[in-house]
Amino acid sequence: MYGLRGLHAPEDFARLASAATATSESIARDLRAGLRKGVDVIDDLDDISDAVCSVVDVAELCRNTHADARWVRAAERAYVDLQAYVHALNADRGLYLALVETHERHLRAVERARRDANGLPDSRGSGAEATTGEEKKKNDTSADRLSAEAARVALTLRRDFERGGIHLDDARRSALERASSAVVRHGMSFQRNLLDPDALGTAELDRSELRGLPPSTAARLSLGGANVHQPPGRARVPLDQRTLGQCMRWVESRDARERVYRAAYGGPEANRAELARLLRARAEVAEILGFDSHARYAVAPLMAGTPEAVRATLDAARDATNERLVAETEHMRRFFPNGENEKKENVRSWDRAFLAGRARAALASERAAAGGASSADAYFGLARVVAGVSKLAERVFGVALVFAEFLPGEAWCADARKLEARDAETGERLGTVYLDLAPRAGKFPHAAHFVARCSRDVKNRRTLPSVALVCNFGRVGGAFEETYLAHAELETFMHELGHAMHSVLSRTKYQHLSGTRCAADLVEVPSHVFEYFAWDEDAISLLSAHRVTGDSMPAALLRRLRRGKDLFAATDLRQQIVFAGVDLETHAMPSGTIDADAIRDVASRVSERGFHPWNSDSGSRDSVERDCAWELRFGHVVGYASTYYSYVYARLVAAAVWETHFSGGALEPGAGRRLTDGILRRGGAVAPEALVRDLLGRDALLDVAGGIAPDNRAALRELEKGGGFF
Repeated sequence: MYGLRGLHAPEDFARLASAATATSESIARDLRAGLRKGVDVIDDLDDISDAVCSVVDVAELCRNTHADARWVRAAERAYVDLQAYVHALNADRGLYLALVETHERHLRAVERARRDANGLPDSRGSGAEATTGEEKKKNDTSADRLSAEAARVALTLRRDFERGGIHLDDARRSALERASSAVVRHGMSFQRNLLDPDALGTAELDRSELRGLPPSTAARLSLGGANVHQPPGRARVPLDQRTLGQCMRWVESRDARERVYRAAYGGPEANRAELARLLRARAEVAEILGFDSHARYAVAPLMAGTPEAVRATLDAARDATNERLVAETEHMRRFFPNGENEKKENVRSWDRAFLAGRARAALASERAAAGGASSADAYFGLARVVAGVSKLAERVFGVALVFAEFLPGEAWCADARKLEARDAETGERLGTVYLDLAPRAGKFPHAAHFVARCSRDVKNRRTLPSVALVCNFGRVGGAFEETYLAHAELETFMHELGHAMHSVLSRTKYQHLSGTRCAADLVEVPSHVFEYFAWDEDAISLLSAHRVTGDSMPAALLRRLRRGKDLFAATDLRQQIVFAGVDLETHAMPSGTIDADAIRDVASRVSERGFHPWNSDSGSRDSVERDCAWELRFGHVVGYASTYYSYVYARLVAAAVWETHFSGGALEPGAGRRLTDGILRRGGAVAPEALVRDLLGRDALLDVAGGIAPDNRAALRELEKGGGFF
C-alpha cells in the first residue's frame, strides 16, 4: 500500500518499522566503531535516514488519509516509535563524532587546497620544518575532500546534531531536553485549546442581529444546538473558526460583528499562559544553544540568515504598500451599509471581511450586468484539470503525467488516482504522483503535499520519488469525473502540484537533500510559481472546459476574476506581513522578558503598524483593538516557530521568477527548463541563495543586515499592474 513494499495489512507497519530500525542499527554499528571514513560516512548516514524515512513518511501519509481506524492506529504507533528512534539517533554521540571527523577533514582539505592554489605557506607557519616526500604523501588530504553535495549533507547533518545539543555538557544537555519537552507540551496544549468548544467559548446575540448570515447558518445558531436553555429571541454563537469566519463575512450589524470578534479574540483564556510558556521555552532552547533569541536560532540556517534581514524584508514590503492600503481602505468604507458616520471611521478587524465581501459582490453584480454571468465553477472539471496539467507539464517542463493502474493493494481508498511522471522525450520513469482529492470522514482537512518516498542515487541506481497530493474538493462520495472546482480550488491544486514537481524532478544523490528538503524560505517558491498558471490565459486554455459547451474559459472572464482577487491585494499582503511580524517579534524576545502582557504589546504594535500606518506607534496601547488578542488563536505559531515570514519571502521571490522567466510566454518550454535546472532538480543540495541568484541574477537578493532580503520590485509591479478597483 502507498507504494511501500511489504505493506499489505495494518500489522505490517510494526514489522516494517522494526526492520527499518534493524537496518539502521546494522549501519550505525560500523560508524560508531570508527570503521567507516570519508564519503562512506556520509553515504551511511543517508542510508540510515532513508531506511527510517521510507517507513515513517508512509506512516504519516497513512494516518492522515486512511479511512480505516485500524490502519490509522497502526500507522500512528509506527510513526511514534520511529520518531522516538530518530530522537535517539540525533543524540547518538558515536554517529556525531564519525560525522565531525569526516567534516573537519573535509574542511582542512578545502583550506589546504585554497592555500596551495594561492601559493600560501603551510598553515603550521613559517617556522615549520620542511616535510619529506613521504610526509607530504602522509599529509595529503585530497582524499578527505568531499563532493559539493556530500559536503552540504555533512554541514546540514552536523548542524542538526548540534541544534539538538549533542555537543553540550551533561548539565546543559539536560536543560535543553527539559526546555524542548516544554515546547512540545505547551504547543500541543495551545492547539488542543483551539479545538475545544468550551475553551473557545460563545457570544450571545439577538436573533435579529444574525441578519445577513446564510439561512442555514442563521437557523443553526438560532436553534442553539444542544443548548436547551437558550433564552427566547437570543442566539448563542459558538466561536469556532468556521462560525467566526461566517459571522465576520456576513453579519450586517457592525456592533454585533465587533461583539463576536471581541468575544472570540478575548481567548481562549488558557492560551494566554500557554503561549507565553511556549515562547519562553523556545527562547530557553535558543539561549542554551548560544543564540540571543529563538528568531535568530530559527532563521540562521535559512536563506534570510538573520532576523534583521527578515524584518527588513517585511518592513520594505509594508512601507511600499502604504499608499495602496490607504486607497483600498477608502474603497472598503464605501460599502458600510449604514450612513456616513461609519464611512468616516477606521476600518477595523471586524469590518474587513464583511466590507471586502460586499465590494466583491458588487463587482460580481457589475460583471453579471455586463453579460459575464457565466460561473467560473462550470469550467474546472477535475478530470479536465488533471488532463490539462499533464499537457502543461509536458509542454513547459518536458514531463508527461500519465494515469496508471494501481498495483494490487496499492490504493488506500476508492477515490485515489495514480499518475506516473515520465520524461516526455525518452519515456523514462521519473516518479509517481498519487491524487487523493475527495473529502472523507477522518481525512486530513486541508490541502497538502506528502512525500511517500524521496529520490536518491544508490550505487548508480536511482530510487524514484513518490508523493501524494491530498485535497478536499467536491462533496463526500462525489465521483472524480463529476467534481468541479472553484477557481480558488484550482489555485490550491496548482500550489500543491508545484511541491509535487519539486519532489518528482529532484535529482540529488542524497535523499537528505531531495526535492522539498530545502530551506523553508525557498521551499514555497516553486509552489507559488505554479499558482500563477491558474491566472495565465494560455494555461487556463489547457485547464478549463465548460461543463456544457466544452469551451475554454474566456479570457475576459479570467480577467474579471483577477480583478476581484486584486481588489484588496495590498490588504491581503498586509495581513500576511502582520502574521509574519508577530511570529518573528514574539520569538525575538529574550526568555526573561516574555509574559502575556509583553506578547500582547508586540502583537498590538505590529497589527497597528500593519493596518493603520497613519497612526503612530505610541498610540497602539490605546488602540480600540488593544484587548483583542488574536495571537491566542494563531495556530501557525506552533508549526512555523519564527519562520512564518517564509510565506511572504517566497512570494516575493516567486514574483521575480514569474516575471523573468514566464510572463508573456508561460507555456514556452525554455521557462520550465530554467526553473527545473535552477531550483527543482537541485533540492537542498545547493545553498538557497546561490540557486536564486543563479536563476535570477545577483541583484535578485539584497545583502541586508548580515543576511539576505529578496528584491520586492517584481511583486510591487505585479501589485500595481493588477490595479484592483483603480
